[in-house]
Amino acid sequence: MTLETVHLDSRHCYLKVFGKGQRERIVYLGRRAHEALLTYTTFVRPHHAQDPAITRLFLTIRGRPLNAGPVEHMIASVGKRAGISRVHAHLLRHTAATQYLVHGGDVLSLQRKLGHAGLEMTNRYVHLASDQLAAIQERVSPMDKIDIKPMRVPKAR
Repeated sequence: MTLETVHLDSRHCYLKVFGKGQRERIVYLGRRAHEALLTYTTFVRPHHAQDPAITRLFLTIRGRPLNAGPVEHMIASVGKRAGISRVHAHLLRHTAATQYLVHGGDVLSLQRKLGHAGLEMTNRYVHLASDQLAAIQERVSPMDKIDIKPMRVPKAR
């Protein structure tokens, strides 16, 4: 991700991300991520950027491009502090996709967010979200919480 692929304005914030096969994908950010990215690009990155030829968006504190290794280490470290033994970037992507559907997101926009060429791969998340919704329903069903006495069934004559 380079500085040229970031678009920030007051109404929309998105990144152009290049995934597998160099397919371009637009990733829209929420308000909090937008604010954090704006703070980073305005104050943090300029402080660390020493070589203007380096156009990568995310830099180390020494001003070098940030690679995947340190990011994976940060994710593992935060996971360990949170008491989560198994956490990695792809698991976060997987969890975010499932939660997107559980909380009302639609499959077609999820397909675009994930950069899937077709719905086949995205439909796997639909199955997982359905299982999760069923488990939640069992746990929190309002009707199952009501204490109703069983109806008496009349005896057959």
